[in-house]
Amino acid sequence: MAFVISPTRSLPGASSDQYLGIFNETNNGKTSNNVIAIELDIHKDKEFGDIDDNHVGININGMRSVVSASAGYYDDNDGNFKNLSLISRKVMRLSIVYSQPDKQLNVTLSPAEISVPPRKPLLSLNQDLSPYLLEEMYFGFTASTGSVGAIHYMMGWFIDGGIEYPTLDFGIGFVFYLRHKKVKEVLEEWEIRYGPHRFAYKELFSATKGFKEKQLLGRGGFGQVYKGTLPGSDAEIAVKRTSHDSRQGMSEFLAEISTIGRLRHPNLVRLLGYCKHKESLYLVYDFMPNGSLDKYLYRNNENQEHLTWEQRYKIIKDVASALLYLHQEWVQVIIHRDIKPANVLIDHEMNARLGDFGLAKLFDQGFDPQTSIVAGTLGYIAPEFLRTGRATTSTDVYAFGLVMLEVVCGRRLIERRATENEEVLVDWILELWEKGEDLLDAVEESIRQEQNRGQLELVLKLGVLCSYQAASIRPTMGPVMQILNGVSQLPDNLLDVIKAEKLRRLPETSMEMLLDANSLGSVGIGFNGYFTLTNTTKHAYGQAFDSQPVYITNSSTNITTSFSINFFFAIVPEHNRQGSHGMAFVISPTRNLHGASSDQYLGIFNETNNGKTSNNVIAIELDIHKDEEFGDIDDNHVGININGMRSVVSASAGYYDDNDGNFKNLSLISRKVMRLSIVYSQPDKQLNVTLFPAEISVPPRKPLLSLKQDLSPYFLEKNYLGFTASTGSVGAIHYMMGWFINGEIGYPTLDFGKLPILPSYPKKASNRTKTILAVCLTISMIAAFVASGIGFLFYLRHKKVKEVLEEWEIQYGPHRFAYKELFSATNGFKEKQLLGRGGFGQVYKGTLPGSNAEIAVKRTSHDSRQGMSEFLAEISTIGRLRHPNLVRLLGYCRHKESLYLVYDFMPNGSLDKYLYRNNNDNQERLTWEQRFKIIKDVASALLYLHQEWVQVIIHRDIKPANVLIDNGMNARLGDFGLAKLYDQGFDPQTSKVAGTLGYIAPEFLRTGRATTSTDVYAFGLVMLEVVCGRRLIERRANETEEVLADWILDLWEKGEDILDAVEESIRQEQNRGQLELVLKLGVLCSHQAASVRPAMSAVMRILKGDSQLPDNLLDVVKSEKLREWSETSMEMLLGVNSLGTSTFTNSLVSYAR
Repeated sequence: MAFVISPTRSLPGASSDQYLGIFNETNNGKTSNNVIAIELDIHKDKEFGDIDDNHVGININGMRSVVSASAGYYDDNDGNFKNLSLISRKVMRLSIVYSQPDKQLNVTLSPAEISVPPRKPLLSLNQDLSPYLLEEMYFGFTASTGSVGAIHYMMGWFIDGGIEYPTLDFGIGFVFYLRHKKVKEVLEEWEIRYGPHRFAYKELFSATKGFKEKQLLGRGGFGQVYKGTLPGSDAEIAVKRTSHDSRQGMSEFLAEISTIGRLRHPNLVRLLGYCKHKESLYLVYDFMPNGSLDKYLYRNNENQEHLTWEQRYKIIKDVASALLYLHQEWVQVIIHRDIKPANVLIDHEMNARLGDFGLAKLFDQGFDPQTSIVAGTLGYIAPEFLRTGRATTSTDVYAFGLVMLEVVCGRRLIERRATENEEVLVDWILELWEKGEDLLDAVEESIRQEQNRGQLELVLKLGVLCSYQAASIRPTMGPVMQILNGVSQLPDNLLDVIKAEKLRRLPETSMEMLLDANSLGSVGIGFNGYFTLTNTTKHAYGQAFDSQPVYITNSSTNITTSFSINFFFAIVPEHNRQGSHGMAFVISPTRNLHGASSDQYLGIFNETNNGKTSNNVIAIELDIHKDEEFGDIDDNHVGININGMRSVVSASAGYYDDNDGNFKNLSLISRKVMRLSIVYSQPDKQLNVTLFPAEISVPPRKPLLSLKQDLSPYFLEKNYLGFTASTGSVGAIHYMMGWFINGEIGYPTLDFGKLPILPSYPKKASNRTKTILAVCLTISMIAAFVASGIGFLFYLRHKKVKEVLEEWEIQYGPHRFAYKELFSATNGFKEKQLLGRGGFGQVYKGTLPGSNAEIAVKRTSHDSRQGMSEFLAEISTIGRLRHPNLVRLLGYCRHKESLYLVYDFMPNGSLDKYLYRNNNDNQERLTWEQRFKIIKDVASALLYLHQEWVQVIIHRDIKPANVLIDNGMNARLGDFGLAKLYDQGFDPQTSKVAGTLGYIAPEFLRTGRATTSTDVYAFGLVMLEVVCGRRLIERRANETEEVLADWILDLWEKGEDILDAVEESIRQEQNRGQLELVLKLGVLCSHQAASVRPAMSAVMRILKGDSQLPDNLLDVVKSEKLREWSETSMEMLLGVNSLGTSTFTNSLVSYAR
């Protein structure tokens, strides 16, 4: 066999026998191979000059070794050479170290029981390897057999980018058979293999006093944990009980058995043994008397003791040591997957122990397209995990970095009640660091002593580094441990490195920003879902600012960069020819403008601060009231204002027509949609403002206003963009309809599409109308009393009905079915009527008695809090929604402990079966016309939910499995179980995240907020799946095709034909235009940066052909792209492109996930 460094991920055409699966007769010895191999050769091949049939060799580009030696090692104790037999069936270790300064490659072979490689290597090659290696190389292993067979085992491998001789402890596990055949707990094959001590059930029953409630320590996603004391000793234990009959329960049990049972480290919770009894599985651990770390940090109990800094620092190092052992020091790489304070337990000596390995093996590849539960805890899941579905050592490092910050700051990652800039902990710390402010402001006050400053700053900076969004920046646990131990230091330019990689998030290219904005005053939603800055309240103002800053001034040079901003707006006045006071686009150093006044101050300034140079505010005002005190030219003008309400330059509203050059007036209060273009050129030091009707897609060449002035002195490094408006004694409704920003000079083509006719200003009711209303109210009250009496009699008559009515059932009000109707319709909920199971219950097919109406009945449990929440979620959303592309809720039923939802039956099932086709060749293929219609159907449903219904509804779980196909092949969006359930989307105590892995937008993990933009992200991925007819992540695809969205973007960037990614059956030239459109739109919608994604209204216009994608779309996408580096660990082996007769033995399958 051989360890191989190759420029490709596989070696196609390689031969077996003497070629070891690396080369063949034709390419052997060619310099173009760029392959280096360390061979472990057990056959003497004279043609290659082999020295014997038991040797190690270094090979470059061919099978003839440059240098070789018989297998063995030099003993450190006496310096003597000791022979080893490569075919002894004993586990051995090979160490390969290349030093670039010395230009020397050393290879050392040693028995596995020796944890440190011998000092003297077996082979040394003094040669610069640079000429033989390309920039991008792959690591791997090959082996071959000839006329005599051999099985080649690979048991673990470790790589480091430095010169290291790591200590590796190869724990030997003993396989044994339990003798007590007659024990009640049935022995199974896996129990013999994994082998920790097995407890008798009666021991655990006695230890926990019959698993009584008062012994309960806690509940989690993986069962209940009880405290116990083993009979006949004082040994305290913790017993985790989980159900054996569920698939998930068995998977979790095997996960813990196959990891913790064989791990030994002082900072890992020790698994003492296990038990299986009837339908339950039990895991027995050392009891941790001081509970979990989270209770010390969040301190929900005021009497909870404070941790000293010394204790905290030790806890951080303890967890780091445990992770280093899991990632690098054990025989295989173990990835924890769920590192958080609740999983760090504190023993009686205040040592930290990392526990709860329930996820360590459970989600093996990390990706299940059918589930709406993601392994991990929201807030601690690394962003790249959502893209690739792969948990790596780097994703563990990400979570550990966040835990470090929590330990130092003594608070949760996301604090909704914190001040605006302190809400997201890691962002706050990074902001303090970038501003040069005191990092210790974020530290818990009780440990904020000056003598701790050095270590506190070190841990804060290291925490930011480890939890960085870009995986390429994060260190491995080896350097982390060295830094914490003081052996290494953080680089002096660390902040520059982080800032260079920082993803600058620009404001949303839709109204999403405003829906999640930091808004003040009379901000709301108006006609057709458009955003309004004011309502009918007089002498009021509204403000809406983006929640994320923009960096338009360089901190080192203090020079403002070029930028361009475009937005659509409309003003509806109270009176046709009069409105007050106007609106403005504002660039401000703060996220809101507290203390602002209404009327002539437009919600920007007030009488006290107006005109102050310290404001650092620039505004473009759209003024509909002439204020003499500010020198306004008229009551219909546009002005550029710096730090105050007096415009530096202004002009009456209008534009210069490109056709004839003439000036054409515009009325700001015409109720018509208009567009404002704002362009600042740093080279020219000129600000241009252009106003024009929305139906003109390109800004006129001549601007309305030009200000020749350098804006750099007026801006700070970090600024917020937003809008303000105000009213006075006369009202006006100010609409905001979309806005776009670019970090360079631009005059983009923007097609608004069909222009809306905005309704008139709401009128007050006249006296006559008031009289009519009063009479109607009186009649209504009398009718209500009569109805109440009838209702009471009806209640008395039907008091004995089994399905108990509750308050929410009356409030939400869809039709209520009798249980016997549904029981009869589904033939008693028999198994053969079952359509499927999901996170929200079972779904049965049925036919209503007395009709041929087919229905789908979803049954879920009422006694669980989650079940009731899900039921209410669907009742309170689908029950009131009406759209042809939404699954219709016909009614509901409650009977005993079960809840039932009744839908229209969709005879053609869900979209995923048409796309993935699961080796079912008989499954009908969708034509391109059908696919394009399905895409538009789902888009129409989402547009309705986001913008056209009375409230914004966020679906939260858009995926092909939730798109159902009716008998007319129309798509219907269904399964609203998550629509209201996870209202804020964030629960720091749970290891279950709402949504489906692969479809969860990265910013959701950072903020815990689901938005319409996170729905757009998932919809973009669904578009790509529909066109390409495959899953988002395909492990069997070629390396570049593994992640669908990345593959399409790669084809696009390289200028290759993006139709290569399209399903072959629809890849016709006549479809090219639409196919390319949907692929590019899918990439845009599913972009990692939320700022790039459009709103559904824009998506719908593009799909209908009313608008077009911009010509420079690829440039926009590339400029925002977050580059990721690949991870090197044992994970690679399980996702490798393997050829030939590779065998994953029990050792590898069991341990190395």
